[in-house]
Amino acid sequence: MSVEKFGDLSKAQDGLPLMRYMKLSTLLMLLEGKAFFPSVSTLKQGDPLEGELCSEAPWLVGKLRKVQTKDEEENLDEWLLKNTALDWERTAQKSHDDNGRSNSDLFADLYVRELAKRRAVWCWFESQIESAGMWSIYGHQGVAVRTSLERLVCSLPKEGTFQIARILYASRDPASPHGVDPESIEGDKRIHRPHLVKGMEYLHEHEIRVVTPCERERRGTLVRGIDWHQLIDEIIISPLLPLHEAKAIEALIRKYHWPDGMNIRRSSILGKLAQEEEQSEALGQAIRETFCDHVPEPNLPSLLKEL
Repeated sequence: MSVEKFGDLSKAQDGLPLMRYMKLSTLLMLLEGKAFFPSVSTLKQGDPLEGELCSEAPWLVGKLRKVQTKDEEENLDEWLLKNTALDWERTAQKSHDDNGRSNSDLFADLYVRELAKRRAVWCWFESQIESAGMWSIYGHQGVAVRTSLERLVCSLPKEGTFQIARILYASRDPASPHGVDPESIEGDKRIHRPHLVKGMEYLHEHEIRVVTPCERERRGTLVRGIDWHQLIDEIIISPLLPLHEAKAIEALIRKYHWPDGMNIRRSSILGKLAQEEEQSEALGQAIRETFCDHVPEPNLPSLLKEL
């Protein structure tokens, strides 16, 4: 297995929990050792800002020319123009062949667009506590899986190629002191990988991302061979589910072979409200048990009794 790490992961390496909020069907697939990594271009369909924050085109193109392998048959610009550009883009490039800025803009756009199709990502959120926002957006009817960076790395299939990075958050305002300034972070490999850079409006996510290559024609890639025993430290069931549904989900999950002491629980984020719900559920169950042998309603039409 090849795992390359980007950004400061020291907090995560010190054991700060990582959490992923997901649908129940996603968890069940994970318990089969599989996870779907959507491509960046697929994520862009739901979030147009995904992968759209990068450095100025001239700097980006210049940087890419420096890092590309010199023994390749054709350089990156030529390959992008021949294999990924649309007809009108090739025509425009020919007519502006002597315009350096125009060419930089075109090749930067082609690179970002192509990379988005060829990189698939698995997003985890670094946090000591549960997030009401994450429950509402990603785990409304599902669960959250808690892990650590060490567990995450060890759970990845041995034959895969992966990158793990802390997302770099920056302002979309070029004049802001928090903007993407490539000169101030020279050597940071996230700077020419737009899928590892997000706007400050996403800062609350504290995201750590696992990245793997995918075929450009697909919506992502299905990663097989994930060691879910190694990955999962705790499963938390959504607080937004009714109590009886949460209990049914817990019973279903517990049928899998877990190590001793594995914690599967309903979220306690609701606090007192959850306790009141449990008391109400217990009262309702007692009432149902008391009246379960009730006398049938007299003179009920046969169709209503039989159907």
